[in-house]
Amino acid sequence: MRHLCLLLALFGSLLRLSAQQYPLFSNFQLNPLGFNPALAGTTEFPELYFTYRTQWVGLQDAPATQILSGQARLQRIPVGVGGLFYNDAAGKFRRSGVSMLLSYRLDFSDGGFWSVGAAGGFYNLRLDGDYQAAIQTDPTLAGAQSGQWTPDLMLGTFFRLPGGAWAGFSVPQLLRRSFRFEDDEQNPVPTELIPHYYAMLGYELFLSEGFQLEPHALLKITRNAPAQVDVGARAVFGKRFWLGGTYRTGDALSALIGYNIGNRFRLGYAFDFTLSTLNQHTDGSHEITLALRLGKVNDRDGDGIPDDEDQCPEEPGTPDNNGCPELPVAAVTSDRDRDGVPDDADKCPDIAGIALNQGCPFDDKDNDGLRDDLDKCPDAFGIAANEGCPLYDSDQDGIVDSSDPCPNIPGPLQNMGCPMTDQDNDGVPDEKDQCPTTPGPVALDGCPAITAAERESLRLAIQNLFFDTDSDRIRPEGYQSLDRLAQTLLQRPEMKIRIRGHADQRGDELYNLELSKRRAEAVMYYLLNRGVKREQLVVEYYGESQPLDPRPSEASLQLNRRVEMEFFFN
Repeated sequence: MRHLCLLLALFGSLLRLSAQQYPLFSNFQLNPLGFNPALAGTTEFPELYFTYRTQWVGLQDAPATQILSGQARLQRIPVGVGGLFYNDAAGKFRRSGVSMLLSYRLDFSDGGFWSVGAAGGFYNLRLDGDYQAAIQTDPTLAGAQSGQWTPDLMLGTFFRLPGGAWAGFSVPQLLRRSFRFEDDEQNPVPTELIPHYYAMLGYELFLSEGFQLEPHALLKITRNAPAQVDVGARAVFGKRFWLGGTYRTGDALSALIGYNIGNRFRLGYAFDFTLSTLNQHTDGSHEITLALRLGKVNDRDGDGIPDDEDQCPEEPGTPDNNGCPELPVAAVTSDRDRDGVPDDADKCPDIAGIALNQGCPFDDKDNDGLRDDLDKCPDAFGIAANEGCPLYDSDQDGIVDSSDPCPNIPGPLQNMGCPMTDQDNDGVPDEKDQCPTTPGPVALDGCPAITAAERESLRLAIQNLFFDTDSDRIRPEGYQSLDRLAQTLLQRPEMKIRIRGHADQRGDELYNLELSKRRAEAVMYYLLNRGVKREQLVVEYYGESQPLDPRPSEASLQLNRRVEMEFFFN
């Protein structure tokens, strides 16, 4: 049983490795055939790639992977072919595979293309030959050393747009492979290798003649494992040297470096700094890739720069000038005013000027420091920020006309030069008016005054308003005060009243909320029956959530089952 546990643990490490597809490399763009067969035949010349990766240096039996691949484009038909061989070691397991690649490419008229591809072959899964089972009669361990060849299939597609953007999608390990082990009691322990899904995208951003930035991202998804994303970028200098970095979620930070050696070789290196708990036991991961361009390089002008990199393929040039010839040095001519414009082409040979104006200086008639050809107001002194024109303020409100939506009507800065609005015309701007649609004095922030008699009618109505327990019926002793309150509202139709219903804490909370609603509405209907308009009444209810006195005495309970009221204006 102990040997079976060891076998299953090692096999689990292999499955974790295969979830990253043999595994996937940090410098995956240098050896792309291992994860997307649609890239076969997408380069002008045949190419070979070799990658060696050793992962988690310092850990015993840590993964190590080698991939050798190659691809070429057929000349007469839009088809690419290639081959792939890989060897992968993880723990006591070894996995080797070989595949043939085939792709079809559709070129766009504007320079982009779309391709689809497939890779088919076999892989062999086995135990390390150095491993010897302690129990030689155990058929599970003894048979695992020889391994077996298993069919393999991968599909992919790839797009490249003329502007430099690219994207791809691939599904390796399409053919599921199930493995079956048995424990000492002959109970089955099934395991399977399952498909993986990769989506990738990037962009080649040409920032200057000798510098480009290439951001990229790679999404990896498989069943029973969290999705993993690589996000990174590399900076390419002079099409020869590049530096970059990648962040892999939950795993590592990678530093990338590479160099194009002549027109034939590309060398790339990546170092992964482990972010997981393994970083306490490992010195990181190393990866090196060598790419070789095959075939005869087209160089029509014989200057040593391939035609696909030569901006002047018909004229010999230098690498510093991207394959174009150096411009001849102009013959020395007379330039009396030393403005860089030869006298024979200078309209003002004795006055320093600029070539844009045929060697003459530009005029500045208004002496505002902005030459007349750029000055929208060449005869009026102005400022450069206003295109040479003066700043006008027609309404004298301190905001220049070009920034004033109301240039002829003065207004404050906080309203962008326009006058403040005052809907009720009470002299209090709406932004400061507590009652913007009802006129009121400035001293009361624009709200109408409430007389002492009106306040008294409200106080008495609240003071004499009571309800019995579990009831929304107004007790008779409150009728007279409510009648007086109704008269106040009838005399002041612009005045409104907010009615808030409350209940004591006895009974169910939802029931008390409904009870407080009925009590507030009872007051509303009483006032409506006395002629008060519905738009003057606002009803709110809170149940038992806002007691005045939380004590359980009868006096406190009666105080809490109440209706509060207050005057307000719009």
